[in-house]
Amino acid sequence: MVSRLISDLSRSSLSASCFLLWDICITFDREVEYIWSKPSNSWTKWAFLFVRYFSLLTQFCFRAIEFHIIYDPSFTIAHKSALQIWFGLQVVPVFLIMLGAEIVMMARVYALYNKHRWVGVGFLLILFAEVTAVAIGLGLTFPRNDIHSFDLITHSSQSFVYFSIAALLSQVIILILSIIRYVRGRWGRARIIQLMIRDGTIAFCVLVVETGSLLLFILKDLPYSATDSAWMISCIASVECRLILNLEQHSDITSQCSTSTYSGHPELTTVLTIHDRYFEETERRQSLFSV
Repeated sequence: MVSRLISDLSRSSLSASCFLLWDICITFDREVEYIWSKPSNSWTKWAFLFVRYFSLLTQFCFRAIEFHIIYDPSFTIAHKSALQIWFGLQVVPVFLIMLGAEIVMMARVYALYNKHRWVGVGFLLILFAEVTAVAIGLGLTFPRNDIHSFDLITHSSQSFVYFSIAALLSQVIILILSIIRYVRGRWGRARIIQLMIRDGTIAFCVLVVETGSLLLFILKDLPYSATDSAWMISCIASVECRLILNLEQHSDITSQCSTSTYSGHPELTTVLTIHDRYFEETERRQSLFSV
């Protein structure tokens, strides 16, 4: 007989999957308009498609395994070793999804700093440190003993502790660099900068709350970390996709306004191109006013 806790946690994880599917449905028209039309060499296109559909596939795999654990006892007996490996490696897909979101957020800050070399090097070092932290966490916490099948529904691997700490530090650094550049920059009340700061702050808050709660549940050994990781996947996917969609939509409106007045302006196709063109124009105007 399945306990009430197991049943509730399973429903909560299923709700997270449904939320992700709902988010895909309500933004699918914008995805077709702004993402599918992008050229195949656009990195933002593949970043968007990866996080959106890899997240959906990951949710499907997690829910399928949970379903078999709850309703098919023979499945647990037949695949005991495989379930142990799955439990130990479940941080990997979540980390890959988070990595995609962080790369998009880092690209925005990198563009804010006009592609400064040391900012790019710093972000690469942060990404390397995150990969190292997750690899160390996997090596130190991989389950050596048999686990109970219901642990996959109530708990997450201890490797999430290393992942969560590294992700929190990375997100804090991204936010601090964004604020510093915004305060010191000469953007005025430019809409694209306000859009970036607004979306970046919302993304930071969502990711920090999800990452922090997951870390707390694992450290306190509370039976909610598995369902929290399911919600984390959905929230990360939703946040990253909206970061890209909002900026692409803004660039499309900007390019339409510019082409209605000036002819021959190429369409903005990447996040960095959007930022570069705006910043170059802003600096040019500021220098003219200062003369």
